[in-house]
Amino acid sequence: MKLTVSHGKANHELDVSPNTTLHALKQLLEALTGALARSQKLICKGRVLGGGDLTVIGAKLKDGAKLMLLTSGSGALTQGQAAAAQVQREKAAAARRRASEALAQRASQQAMASSGAPAMLQARAAVWAKTGVIALRGEQPPLSQLPPAAMTITSTRVADFGNNALEALPAALGSLAALQRLRLSQNRLTVAGMPTGALAPLQHLVVLALDHNRLDALPVEVCALPRLQRLDVSANALATLPAAVSQLTSLRALVAGQNRLTALPPELGACTLLQELDARQNRLSELPAALGRLTHLQELLLDDNRLAAVPAALLQGCAALATLSLHSNPITMEALRASEGFQDFDARRCQKHDKQMTMRVMAPQGGFDEGADAVDWQRW
Repeated sequence: MKLTVSHGKANHELDVSPNTTLHALKQLLEALTGALARSQKLICKGRVLGGGDLTVIGAKLKDGAKLMLLTSGSGALTQGQAAAAQVQREKAAAARRRASEALAQRASQQAMASSGAPAMLQARAAVWAKTGVIALRGEQPPLSQLPPAAMTITSTRVADFGNNALEALPAALGSLAALQRLRLSQNRLTVAGMPTGALAPLQHLVVLALDHNRLDALPVEVCALPRLQRLDVSANALATLPAAVSQLTSLRALVAGQNRLTALPPELGACTLLQELDARQNRLSELPAALGRLTHLQELLLDDNRLAAVPAALLQGCAALATLSLHSNPITMEALRASEGFQDFDARRCQKHDKQMTMRVMAPQGGFDEGADAVDWQRW
């Protein structure tokens, strides 16, 4: 039966047996509140509950009853007692987690069995439920759809479905609400194959890899992932990035190389925590000045585009920028050197590579990565 015990400003929801004694109930409350059992006074509807051996049902408490816990002045725990109580609380929390994981594992096994999944897949699912990691990368033969029973392992933290033949995602993917890392690289996914509700519920997602697919637009639900820190959409067919990318305020790395981008949205400047931006092998002819708002940006990779200039706002505003790669662009070394803010950037670049050489980290053959083009930078 369920009881609600108020103590100070806190309310504690308890699920106890009707045969639980009041003494045992007080010991449970001691672990939760730190108040010694001997100093506790339980009150229900103005009635003080007495008799330590009296059971909950014997005290005429009903399911959903609300109790008030009062303590006498001697109820404060000593330092040692407080530490012991904390240990008990941690043990109880660990026991609850183990019970929850076991329940999820049994549910997964039952779902696998009822779905008629092969015994081998059922055995793998048991491991997934235990570890919180679903590993279905590069299956043979390649998967054309995800196993429905795998979507029932709600405790999953990491899922790797890469290197398969997936053309669509099931809406049930959204049931993996605890997911933190999701790899969907090297499949055949399209925007049409991403139904509403497949990604939006994954509010704890930190890493999302959608590279090497067939996306011609960024799925709108991706921009609604508040904790996303790394997004890889390289090697697709993206022509633009949506303005809604500004909602990815936790983003640290955006990898969008090998697409068909003709411009980067100014709204990208709202992703102020961004540290790495990779837009190599696109069709960019200019950069928005709003990128100068990316004060944490350290690495900007723009090789193989159509850039003839770099905005002064970018070189001036991106105070952490130390790697700027512009190989195979129309921009000349002279034009880059003449850009306002270049001297500050160059000082950071030199400092970075001086440190690398001191640590005996070798630079790539043919010059450093920072360059207007490979030939000009070799003259440095």
